[in-house]
Amino acid sequence: MALSDLAVFTDYTRTAKTEVLQERVELFNRATEGAIRLSVRPVSGDYSEEAFYGAVSGLVRRRNPYGDGPIAEKVLAQKTDVMVKIAAGTPPVRIDPAWYAWIQRDTREAAAAMGQQLARQQVADMINVAVGSASAAIANVGGSLINDISGNTGAASLPSPLALGNTAYKFGDALSRIAVWVMHSKSWNDLYGNALTNAERLFDYGNVGVVRDPLGRRYIMADLSALTIA
Repeated sequence: MALSDLAVFTDYTRTAKTEVLQERVELFNRATEGAIRLSVRPVSGDYSEEAFYGAVSGLVRRRNPYGDGPIAEKVLAQKTDVMVKIAAGTPPVRIDPAWYAWIQRDTREAAAAMGQQLARQQVADMINVAVGSASAAIANVGGSLINDISGNTGAASLPSPLALGNTAYKFGDALSRIAVWVMHSKSWNDLYGNALTNAERLFDYGNVGVVRDPLGRRYIMADLSALTIA
C-alpha cells in the first residue's frame, strides 16, 4: 500500500474510531451515573493532576460565650488527585489492496470497520483498567471493606442480595453513596439465580452490560480479567 493510500486509510480509521469511542464512552458514563467515569481527553505526560480543596473537620464546635481562652485554628488546604497515564497501542494489521481490488470494494470500508472494532475494544480495555485499579485499592484497604463469602457452603457461598447488603453495611452510614456493583457475568447469573428478578436493563455494548437492582443501584456486568469469578 502506497504511503498516500496509507495516510487516507489511517485517517478513515481514526475518524470512525473517534466517533464511535466518544459515543460509547458517553453512553457508558450516563448509564453508570458517573460511578465509573471514562474519559477520552488527551493527557500530556505520564500523569494527570487535579487540585481540589480538602475537607476541614470540626468546623462546628461548642463554645463558651463568656470565655476568653485561645481557639485552635483550622487550615483549609488544597490536595492533588494524581492519575497515572497508561500507554496502549495497536499492532500492525495487514490490509491487502489487491484483495479489495478483486472484490471491487474500497479499502476505506475496511478502515471504517477497523476504527469501529478498535473503539469497541478500547472501551472494554478502559473499563478493565478502571475496575482493576478500584479492585486493587479496595484490596489494599483490607478486610474492613471486603465481605468474603467463599468460605460458606451451598447457596450462601454465592452472590446474593443479602451478601451485597452485608457488603454495603461495611461502609457504615456512607453506604448510600454506593452507586454501582461491578461483577463478572457468572456472578450476576448466580445473583439472578438467588431470586433477584426485578432488574431494568440500561446499557449493552459488546461484553459489557449495565442493569439496576430494586434499590436503584446499578450492576455493571463485564467479563473482565480484573474481576474475580465467585
